[in-house]
Amino acid sequence: VLRDHTIAFQTRHARIAYLTPSEGASDLYLHDPETGATQRVTSEPYGVHDFAISPDGRRAVISVNRDDSGSRDLWLINLDGSGREQLLRCDEQVCQTAAWSADGTRLAFERRDLIQRAIGKLPGPARIWLLDVASKQAVQLYADSQKIGSLPMWSPVDNRLAFVDSSDSA
Repeated sequence: VLRDHTIAFQTRHARIAYLTPSEGASDLYLHDPETGATQRVTSEPYGVHDFAISPDGRRAVISVNRDDSGSRDLWLINLDGSGREQLLRCDEQVCQTAAWSADGTRLAFERRDLIQRAIGKLPGPARIWLLDVASKQAVQLYADSQKIGSLPMWSPVDNRLAFVDSSDSA
């Protein structure tokens, strides 16, 4: 750069989001380290498995245990606890590990079929799916249903998606 360039910005007030308790049905909480105040965001009878905070810091997508069947659905909630709405119902499946796109319009997530085993139903291999938040339409990342992948993560600046590809060990 040939001359000085200044960009002004303001950060949002810091908060810590976490799940508690570690055993049993967990819920999402926010803690303000400046004031010491803690706010319960969710109250799910079977618990929240995981969550992802939106890029604007106002909402979270939560992976919610529907009941004791093992199915896990994706829900959207404002961080003040209001506006809870179902994004995706995952019958006989586990939908989890959601990641927001940089612009906050899409989610990438793992979808796993529940498979009957000797000790009950357990999640099978993960496949990456994409969900449009506004339309709530979900599509599999790869047309090949045998292509497995997990732990999706969007680039913070564009539309690139990184994930673990178990099929290719990459």
